[in-house]
Amino acid sequence: METKRCNKCILPEKLPGISFNSEGTCNHCIDYEKEWKHRDYIQAKSELDEIISNIKKLNRKYDCLIPVSGGKDSIYTLYYAKTFLNLNILAVNFDNRFQSEVAIDNIYNATNKLGIDVAIFKPNWETQKQLIRAFLINAGEFCTPCNVGIRMTMIQTAKHYNIPLIFTGISPQNDGFFAGRGIYTYSAAYFLKLLKAHGLNDLIKGTLYDDLQPDDDLLLVNEGKRVISLEALQKLTRPFLLDLPYYLEWKEKDIFNTIESKLNWKVAEKIGKEHTDCALTPVKSYLKYQHSGCAGDKTLKYAALVRTGQANRKDALDAIKLENQEPKEFLMLLDKLEIDHSLIPQILSNTQQKYL
Repeated sequence: METKRCNKCILPEKLPGISFNSEGTCNHCIDYEKEWKHRDYIQAKSELDEIISNIKKLNRKYDCLIPVSGGKDSIYTLYYAKTFLNLNILAVNFDNRFQSEVAIDNIYNATNKLGIDVAIFKPNWETQKQLIRAFLINAGEFCTPCNVGIRMTMIQTAKHYNIPLIFTGISPQNDGFFAGRGIYTYSAAYFLKLLKAHGLNDLIKGTLYDDLQPDDDLLLVNEGKRVISLEALQKLTRPFLLDLPYYLEWKEKDIFNTIESKLNWKVAEKIGKEHTDCALTPVKSYLKYQHSGCAGDKTLKYAALVRTGQANRKDALDAIKLENQEPKEFLMLLDKLEIDHSLIPQILSNTQQKYL
């Protein structure tokens, strides 16, 4: 039987959290129409300029911190913040030990060409290995140790250097993560609850995760405030986080053209353009599909591109046809983590829900 999908994007009806109106349009497309399709980017850019003006008045060594993975969005954020906003930037990379070599080259190429300082953080491999093992076996996903590690690294680094602003390239319009939060999400509470449930609290002692508390706001939500005064900036006790795509039209074709021509950005061909930064991207998408039964990262991403007019529906449906096939990287990951293949059924059936 053919899967029923949204009549505007390609999201399937079984996607957790999805709903449809009487015309067959999904809630994610409806939200896009209300929030983004007719967004006044001239006004948004004016708000951004006001923030940047206030940031520069602080006269800090670094105006902002930008977490970089070597993927397209973080590299373009670097380029825009330096070239058009003239910010003094500290780029920070959390190397989860599965970064592609191409991604690492992209980071060094971009920071060298733009004259930006960069700090690379590499967690202890044995600690990282045990964390990834624990989440993969017990929750059927392995992204949370990395996601939490990235957030802790950028927050702690920003505090250490007294950096007021963190810029990211996370795009609410284009990123499939937002529609897929019913399949996967993360938080400090979830991270700590799983470790406690399996007696692994001691694993993170003395690491960057050590000070993490269950109620820590890793997303640095700023209560909807998108403009911040100089006085408020001076009183901050934590960095202020902004997603650059909130203020700019985030057209992926233009972004690719810019970073390829200006920064010699490359694609890791075995991974693809969307997440050229992590070698485990195919495994992540495969596990999401297995747990949802209907959608992995490709479906979520192509749905966003169709919704925003950056891809057509037919091409998107063609692109996701093989999404449910097991990638060769899956068994390679199990072997690297020394996980017996007999645990595969457990990995494919376990989800994070009991820890949320």
